[in-house]
Amino acid sequence: MDIRREIWYASIGENIGFEEDGKGKKYARPVLILKVFNRKLCCIIPLSTTSRRRKFYYPFNSNTGKTSVVLFSQVRVMDSSRLKNKIGFSSKDDFIKIKEKLRELLKI
Repeated sequence: MDIRREIWYASIGENIGFEEDGKGKKYARPVLILKVFNRKLCCIIPLSTTSRRRKFYYPFNSNTGKTSVVLFSQVRVMDSSRLKNKIGFSSKDDFIKIKEKLRELLKI
């Protein structure tokens, strides 16, 4: 099953240093699925509702009822068992813009 573009609540754990962490007992926060490697592993970007106009942030209108902000500096790979429940998705246009922005930021 392809879940790219979907927004899920995920238990991403407690932060260390400047990492984003989740809230509540399960340290859950919304994440955008970027890529699925296999049934157990996916690449995600944590989301926020705090709007910032900086290089590593990208606001977009998700269908979750709130404006979501992509936190490019927090992109990571995680086990799919951390995904708890689907809460929405990004439009195809926004997803393309998010991927293009990430490629631009990751030029090494």
